[in-house]
Amino acid sequence: MSSTSTLTLAWILSISFFASMVNLGLCSNEWDLLIFTQSWPTSVCDSWKQGKGRSCRAYPKNIWTVHGIWPTKLGTVGPGNCDYRNPFNPSAVKGIENELDYYWTNVHNQGAKTSFWSHEWNKHGTCATSVPELSTQLKYFNQGLEWAKKYNMVNILGAAGIKPGQEFTVQNIRNGIKSVVNKNPQIICYVNSQRKSALLEVRLCFNKNLELVDCDGTAVGKNSGGQLTNCRSNWVLYPAAN
Repeated sequence: MSSTSTLTLAWILSISFFASMVNLGLCSNEWDLLIFTQSWPTSVCDSWKQGKGRSCRAYPKNIWTVHGIWPTKLGTVGPGNCDYRNPFNPSAVKGIENELDYYWTNVHNQGAKTSFWSHEWNKHGTCATSVPELSTQLKYFNQGLEWAKKYNMVNILGAAGIKPGQEFTVQNIRNGIKSVVNKNPQIICYVNSQRKSALLEVRLCFNKNLELVDCDGTAVGKNSGGQLTNCRSNWVLYPAAN
């Protein structure tokens, strides 16, 4: 086969591969809003340790930490992994690494310290680059740090009388957050070892101008049925920090 034919075949194969990725939704970056997700580290650790042989890294006890900023199409989950040509580069966050350790903590004691950040950028950050404030890895992670400080969930929940170590209804939690930020959040739970529904995450939504908006129309999972929570029971434990 001639070199020209080889190049032509390679070009056809690459186009075919790209087309297949688009068909799978892996390269699509069409989305409607951003979901900013904060996690309660005690819950993250407790949920993680339910798996055999798992342990947690040290984590801050007095703040909610960042899970990620997720470009999201209404009514579904994703898109994700939008640009395989732009993988996470640890050197891109060298100047803010200490803050990320604190506010964007990798609670799971598995893999490299940066593996969590790598996952979030590769899956979600690469889909957000059309927004100028999120167009680079440094900007993406800096925005997460900025929102973590501005929307400090300990303070937001505390202002509504929702404090760790107590149980609340899902409506109490949602209404409490809305009373402070004036927008509907998502409330995410996990089932703890006592089979109780426990608070895991709070998610706030932003439009492409980075303005806070209601999370109405977003999905918390493939079968969310339009609800802004996955909590299995109305009463939810807000675990005490440990």
